[in-house]
Amino acid sequence: MPQDNAGIAGASRLLALRGRDRELRMLGELFERARAGSGGALVLAGGTGLGKTALLDTARRDVAGFDVRGFRAVEPESAVPLAGLRRLFPACEAGPDRAHRALVGLSGEAPVLCWVDDAHHLDHTSLDALAFAARRAETAPLVLLFTTGLGPGAATVPDELADLPLLRLEPLSPADSLRLLDDRVPYGLPEGLADELVVLASGNPLALTELADELTPEQLGGTEPCPTAPPARSRIRTGVGRCLRGLTTQARLLALLPAVDEDLDLSTLMRAAARVAPSALDEAEASGLLVVDGDRVRAPDELTSSVLRAEAPPSLRRDAHLLLSEVLDARQHRARWLWHRATVTRWTPGSVADALGDAAEEAGQAGDFSVSARTYERAARLSGDAETRALRLVMAGRDSWLAGRRTHSRALLRQAAPLIRSRRLRGMTQLLRGAIELAEGVPAIADRNLTGAAEELAGTDRRLALTALMLAGEADFAAGDFRAYHANARRAEELRTPADGPRVRLMLDHFAGLAATFRGEHGTAVPALRRVVRLAEAVDDTASSIWASQAAFVLGDAEVSLRMATRALSSSREQPVALLAPWAGVYQSLAALMLDRYAAAEASALEGLRMARALGQRNFAISHLSILTLVAALQGDRHTARLRLEATSEEIAARGLGRTGALSSWAIACAELAHGRHTDALASRRDRGPGRAHPEAGQDRPARRRGRHQPGDRRPPVHQPAHRRPPPAQHLRHARHKVAGPAQQAAALTAAAGVGAWTMHFLCAGF
Repeated sequence: MPQDNAGIAGASRLLALRGRDRELRMLGELFERARAGSGGALVLAGGTGLGKTALLDTARRDVAGFDVRGFRAVEPESAVPLAGLRRLFPACEAGPDRAHRALVGLSGEAPVLCWVDDAHHLDHTSLDALAFAARRAETAPLVLLFTTGLGPGAATVPDELADLPLLRLEPLSPADSLRLLDDRVPYGLPEGLADELVVLASGNPLALTELADELTPEQLGGTEPCPTAPPARSRIRTGVGRCLRGLTTQARLLALLPAVDEDLDLSTLMRAAARVAPSALDEAEASGLLVVDGDRVRAPDELTSSVLRAEAPPSLRRDAHLLLSEVLDARQHRARWLWHRATVTRWTPGSVADALGDAAEEAGQAGDFSVSARTYERAARLSGDAETRALRLVMAGRDSWLAGRRTHSRALLRQAAPLIRSRRLRGMTQLLRGAIELAEGVPAIADRNLTGAAEELAGTDRRLALTALMLAGEADFAAGDFRAYHANARRAEELRTPADGPRVRLMLDHFAGLAATFRGEHGTAVPALRRVVRLAEAVDDTASSIWASQAAFVLGDAEVSLRMATRALSSSREQPVALLAPWAGVYQSLAALMLDRYAAAEASALEGLRMARALGQRNFAISHLSILTLVAALQGDRHTARLRLEATSEEIAARGLGRTGALSSWAIACAELAHGRHTDALASRRDRGPGRAHPEAGQDRPARRRGRHQPGDRRPPVHQPAHRRPPPAQHLRHARHKVAGPAQQAAALTAAAGVGAWTMHFLCAGF
């Protein structure tokens, strides 16, 4: 009989089905058409655990006013003619039109929803009849929904349904996966555990649920690492295990290879297949357990890989390691060969660990960070001494980060922390955690890690301690925290000695020069910043070039700033991983803006955005998006500027990116001024500041409104720049020229000088 509960778009359903808004919307539209007399059909397809049944359950439970009928097909009845159809209509006889006539007859009283879960298990007679009805559903208030499996351990879409509309369920995004975990574990998970579960589950909602439900008290307490595979009773493990066991012995062996060697390449796989049975490779690939992606060979995802390792019997795993040790070149792939060889021989753990450690170092020096990270981790597992194990875990964490496995990198560093005894290693670990957090996390947390690293390293490695403080200063910039910046500048100055080399002097002068700039002590700032630029000519490394570009930018020398940023980009790209390229790109874009080269600035920011996203450096990606917002604003494109601001505003607030938020709000103020919206421009500047220590905080409010200097104010007046060609003057000039008439120009200058000049000065110095 018809159901009378609420419509499909209820909030409770969105909580239950994270990341399925698009699918729910499509179903809702299909039901609305059926209510209007023109129904349709839809096949929901996806791998085990992606939520086909959950989506179907939501649809049939929440659709309002429909006569809902359906069933779940079962494999034992797939060979019984009419078995499925008679679960809908017990007296139904054979004939493709019988089901259609019966369903249309029911729809005379109310719209009908007919559903079949696991339609690939239907007998052919029933499937033919229901597919016949589905193809004609548009002529009646009738909806037919089918679910069917796809991927490893699942069936494919039956031929009878191939011509019907198909909705393929994709894995959840990381953000939706985290929300699902929050729903499942409302009291929260330890630091990093949720991220590790998201990576392991590969966007599979069922896997996330099963993993969360099976967490031990120790894992929930953060004292034990993340699970390495779904629990033994998992439906996903059952499906993948059945698929693996259904292959021939040779195909099973080949399917397991990418699960035991995550760096497997096609040439190695071909040599392995030649030793086993060439035809077995086609069978393994057809199963979906093995994917050839260009020269790379992999499992479909991390979830499948973990299940293959867990489900494969020990003898099969040993055979896989043995086969790889026989086909890998021991010189070309030393680290991988050592691991596979050690797995099938009786070498002592200590000797294997040392050999793997040496091989990992060689791989890292060659820029093969994926291999070096895994090899360091394997060496750590075999290391008996706690400090040695911790060191290798830290090295594995560093190289995992360089290889793009950021979540795993954090997990390795957390594992290393309780094993560390020496202050130097503790400091190195905090330095690495702070650098990762600076690029993609919360700057305030990065500052804590980096200042802690400096304290640990000050007595053992002064240069590393100073590097930690410099990065802490960058974190303070990003957060807009002047007080923390000045505190770190003082700590850095305490490390100065007469014997310092050029690079150390450059860092110290950079710190001193910018700290003096923010205090308004430009007589001290300018000489220090000029020394930074001079020293950079003799110190040819990427970070020094970036700091010199920043110093030149504050001095107003756009040409030198652009040259130094370009040099930094070039040197960064020569490295195995261009980690500093997005940072250098920020200054290249800003220097181009100062020179009125909008097209060059936009191109540089777009490239910086691409690099930052590729490297997982979300904070730098947001910085480049903010620069693109400013470019659009200075070109008078208010609509694009607003769109770009909306794309970043939520993350800017959540991460505490005060500097980037101030740049974005300045950009919007410029856009509003360009369109004569002076009130909106003022509002945009009031609503957003650069962070916890706004440089305008000490200035008298009426003076800010009038743009005048007050007695006793240590800063120079906003209309008297301290530097040769300061950024505030440049951007005020851009804003002025975008306003049409003299009266509007005057209003724009008054508004911008009163609320923006010191903020922009801070931003340009801080970027």
